[in-house]
Amino acid sequence: MWVPCLLPLLHPVRAAALLIPMLAGSAQATEGPSDLRPDLIGLHMVSLHSRSGYENVNPGLYLHWRSGWVAGAYRNSYRSTSAYGGWLWEIDDRKRFSLLLGLVNGYGRRVLSVEDSAPVPLPDGSGYQFERTVTYSNDRPVVPLIVPSVRFSLGETTSLRLSYFPDPRRGSTQALHLSLDIRL
Repeated sequence: MWVPCLLPLLHPVRAAALLIPMLAGSAQATEGPSDLRPDLIGLHMVSLHSRSGYENVNPGLYLHWRSGWVAGAYRNSYRSTSAYGGWLWEIDDRKRFSLLLGLVNGYGRRVLSVEDSAPVPLPDGSGYQFERTVTYSNDRPVVPLIVPSVRFSLGETTSLRLSYFPDPRRGSTQALHLSLDIRL
């Protein structure tokens, strides 16, 4: 499928606008092997980080196939687009607990410089504001993705998924992420 290859180039909302009509068509198609059609569409929503300063609203979209393959894109914690692909291992028979193993881009960056603008007084005189510009290197454009998750059913075809994004580096930020799964 060509679409996951293009997702890193698209904003998550634009990617969703392109993929949702395709999914509606693929879910209704009767020709071809069912393993080639996604069986689930997921919507990335929000995250909670162990440290402040990260983007907590992470809209995005992902697809899951019966074979276990997953591909998706979302607005990451650094306020840029990440795309990923991998395999989702459903650990128990009820498919409640799972582990995603794959690769993701948009992380692995190093801070090269941080520049703050001169303080500007707030209009009401209650303080000052400034803008921060952070310059990153992208010396590791693709990093491993190891994400355990638990799914909470909301009905026959819909569930919430709570995922844990660990970062094993010392002093790193960890994140809990909430997404919505919809079975097709």
